[in-house]
Amino acid sequence: MRRKLFVLLLAAVVGCRASDGDGVGSSSGPIAPDPKVALAPADSAPTPPPADAVVTLFGRHLTAAELDGEEFDGLTNAILGTLLDRYCKERDLVATDAEIASFRRFMASRKEENDKVFGEEDEEDEAPLSDEERAALEADEREIDAWFVVQWKTSKALHEQYGGTVIFQQFNPLEPVGAYLALLREHEAKGSFQIHDEAAAAHFWSYFTADHGPWVVDPERVDYSKPWWEQVEKHDRD
Repeated sequence: MRRKLFVLLLAAVVGCRASDGDGVGSSSGPIAPDPKVALAPADSAPTPPPADAVVTLFGRHLTAAELDGEEFDGLTNAILGTLLDRYCKERDLVATDAEIASFRRFMASRKEENDKVFGEEDEEDEAPLSDEERAALEADEREIDAWFVVQWKTSKALHEQYGGTVIFQQFNPLEPVGAYLALLREHEAKGSFQIHDEAAAAHFWSYFTADHGPWVVDPERVDYSKPWWEQVEKHDRD
């Protein structure tokens, strides 16, 4: 579940990914959590959910088939992914060129350290990339790097607003799971979403309400003042 949550956050938050250098969102626009989860028009009248609806999300009734055929994990993707996508856009949370460069330097230093320990990857048998392929690869890498920056900004904003438990997660050392829960409860109370299937609801809430035990970060060590990778670099230097 922890890894699948990362995947859905990547799909949602990368939508707020990179700026054009001045804090303005990328002209390519946000990536929706799921292209099939189109929301109902704002002026449309509410309609009762069909019998096979798993969730109603901002007026749109979604069945298990519309949740990628994975009722439980698709539900988390649809609900939390949509809410985080909106949260990012409302606060203009984007990654600047300088922030992306900072993260890329960190990753490059980590790769250099790994190469020293495990040896460099053998690329002799790989065909050289064309200019187009190299440009596409560079764009993909930049998007992933930008996601990590926006993830930190989103985590920081959520924790400052809602507080709550923070846990260590493989792709996010400071995941504000308590803030996720507060955001979800807030929107549930507003009627932004309603889960109609009891089993699906129980599974959906379980990650956010679970006792994460050893993964919980000591509140005194929760620090969003600087990006986590810059804190790691400082720790390494010290």
